[in-house]
Amino acid sequence: MKVSNIIDFIRQNNFRVLHIFLISISIFALICAYIVEYIMHFAPCPLCIYQRFPYLCLIKISITALIFKKISKYTLIFISFTLLCACLLAFYHAGIEHGIFEPSAICSSLIHIPEHLSIKHIKEIFYSQPITSCTKAAFKMFKLSMSEWNLLLNLGLLIGVLTVWFYPQSHYEEKHR
Repeated sequence: MKVSNIIDFIRQNNFRVLHIFLISISIFALICAYIVEYIMHFAPCPLCIYQRFPYLCLIKISITALIFKKISKYTLIFISFTLLCACLLAFYHAGIEHGIFEPSAICSSLIHIPEHLSIKHIKEIFYSQPITSCTKAAFKMFKLSMSEWNLLLNLGLLIGVLTVWFYPQSHYEEKHR
């Protein structure tokens, strides 16, 4: 199958196929993250939690595009921006894991300690919630951390979306006149 045929298929019906694909991939990525967290019992670090937000944004943007078909083409701007931010966040997280970047305040614990607690209550808070460092990958699959897999997935999605968006229109327009 030629690239132009695939892109034409994705572009038809206001990029409906693209939006459904992005929703599916986002749900799959979130399910994988929750399986690792809740079934395999690997506690996520704060950056791992933040890396889930772009998937939620992609789902919201794509659902909006499916409902309001006339703006579907313009949502590619927001999708591309979301994927670019997701790539930067995953790259930053992978860089922290490899010691390239220093962890920032973002990597501080998500545990909130209310004022006026006794030492006993503070200990209970600390021991009841796992604390995970951004500098160490809690879970690796095929020698890649979750942040590295996330980076690869987001880069692939970004390249795919940009290819669909910027592929020469002449091929598409000639067939659909």
